[in-house]
Amino acid sequence: MELESQQFRKLITFSSQLLGFGGFGKVFHVKSENNNYAMKVIDVETVTHKYMQDSPLMTPTRPIDTAEKRRKIWNSIFKEVKILKKLNHENIVKIYYYYTDKSLGTSKIPRYLYIFLEYSAYGSLLKYIKSSPKKRIPDFVARGITCQVVSALVYLANESVIHGDIKAANILLFRDGSVKLCDFGLSFQWDDTNSNDYNDDISTVTNNNKLQRLTANGSAYWLAPEIILHRMSSPKSDIWSLGATIIEMLTGVPPFGNHTPLAACHAIGNKSNIPYPENISDLGRHFLDLCFQFDPVLRARAKTLMSHKWIQDSNPRILENIEEVCDENAFEGPNNVLEKYKETPEDGVLDDEFEEISDVKINMKKLELQNSDITKSIIGLLDMPTPDVALIVHLLNKWKRHFKLRPQKVEELCLHGLLAVLSRVKLSPQTVHLIEDLVTGIRNASDPNRGLQWLYISGFKKYGK
Repeated sequence: MELESQQFRKLITFSSQLLGFGGFGKVFHVKSENNNYAMKVIDVETVTHKYMQDSPLMTPTRPIDTAEKRRKIWNSIFKEVKILKKLNHENIVKIYYYYTDKSLGTSKIPRYLYIFLEYSAYGSLLKYIKSSPKKRIPDFVARGITCQVVSALVYLANESVIHGDIKAANILLFRDGSVKLCDFGLSFQWDDTNSNDYNDDISTVTNNNKLQRLTANGSAYWLAPEIILHRMSSPKSDIWSLGATIIEMLTGVPPFGNHTPLAACHAIGNKSNIPYPENISDLGRHFLDLCFQFDPVLRARAKTLMSHKWIQDSNPRILENIEEVCDENAFEGPNNVLEKYKETPEDGVLDDEFEEISDVKINMKKLELQNSDITKSIIGLLDMPTPDVALIVHLLNKWKRHFKLRPQKVEELCLHGLLAVLSRVKLSPQTVHLIEDLVTGIRNASDPNRGLQWLYISGFKKYGK
């Protein structure tokens, strides 16, 4: 549903923390009454400017006027909304609302696009991997996650949609144990009669192809060879990316992760051997072989992978237990979860993997702490196009003891423009006193007046006052 201006402003009144950012925009956690949303904010003008530039990966196309380029780029950006509106699957993130802010743009092309999506309290699979003590996840957990992702890919193939950017950063973990694909910014409707290399307005009209966009967004390591070689892609391009994501789960890095993005593209395009994890089972190795067929004609379809024994034998209770340990109130300690697994042992689940259950618990607990980081929440508000000053001041008041004891956190907020934002509005004397009290606490051995200098330089406090 498209929002009117008044509905939009009411919805974002209680916006809080920055969840992440990518090549197309930033994502914020938005609370409105009893609802939680992930609000994706796309700066249309910045994205347009970025893709109007020449690139070393440029594909020569016919000359085209600037106005048409801008229109085509906007259509490509808005395509994420159109595709998500038509999708409905338990392993694909839901879209609730969208809003186009035309106050600073033109009548046809807005300045900002806001997309309100399903919110995940535990964030992406990538965050989960990075916060794990071993920086990877065990095979039996990876199988459960892969099973759900493949289910989503089967559905997308039936809907003739290519996601175009499968990787751990674009897979969300949810409290009910489900995982869901997100970030459809590079997705498109697939037509097997279309010979364009990626059936994409930005590719075919603005001299900026899919490879450029994915490399710029850090996704080169997951690219299928047909995309790198500028050939026609298909739903099987997502299957290659799935294989790269499985390796990312099991090792912590995608294939050729120690290469530069362009070097990784070169390796993939030249049929270099994909290094498999040493501890992967024979079934897992066979599954990856099906994903990494260089010729997409020989590569497995999602429907075929869905019946593969490597994921068919995955324990459906695995992710339910991950959900349980995500819940702070249900946190009982690793031994209880270990016992649940030992009651119904699965073939192929090794004893040393039981030890990693405790890593799962520690990992999810760390995600709870990260998501409750008040400094990140305020930084997220400061980074918004229109910072919510009232909410920023409220959070500083509520957490003033926390910040008094951590002046380095206050300086981090100053570096993100706290004083510049607050200097533009009229504040109550109590708020002014609070800010001055917190900032003057910033000091170090060589500069005891560092906080005072912040107040003067930013203009928050006038000299001599």
